[in-house]
Amino acid sequence: MSGTLQNTPIQPHRDQEYTEANLYLRHYSSLRFVMVSVYFAVSAAAVSAAFGLISPEKGVTHSVLIAFRVIGLGVTFVFFGYERRLEQLIRYYQEKARELERLLQYNTMEERPRSNLMFRATKGLYIMFMVFWFLSLALIGNV
Repeated sequence: MSGTLQNTPIQPHRDQEYTEANLYLRHYSSLRFVMVSVYFAVSAAAVSAAFGLISPEKGVTHSVLIAFRVIGLGVTFVFFGYERRLEQLIRYYQEKARELERLLQYNTMEERPRSNLMFRATKGLYIMFMVFWFLSLALIGNV
């Protein structure tokens, strides 16, 4: 009798898997929003330090101003990397949900309007900030 139970394949619970895929999708989508908010807060601090609140007239060296600009650029690259990873995870769970829908005969993901606009807009935002920080470093002698 115990041999029969051990040899029985376990059938996956597709409904539960579909629910989990959508929960992960929701989670990573929400995390993107939070991450951009945190990025703006950190960037605002870096911009303030690199351009406004502290300056050579207040006893801060030129090297410190350069360091804050390098930090701003580095933070931008790190958050851009996070964004790319979250996009990969979101796309993965979108595709996983579509596959499960075919098996379950659901159609929520298939009928959802597809758009890459937000992914592109967010990438564009990070690229603009990268350019900003590169230019701020290149033109530091003129400041």
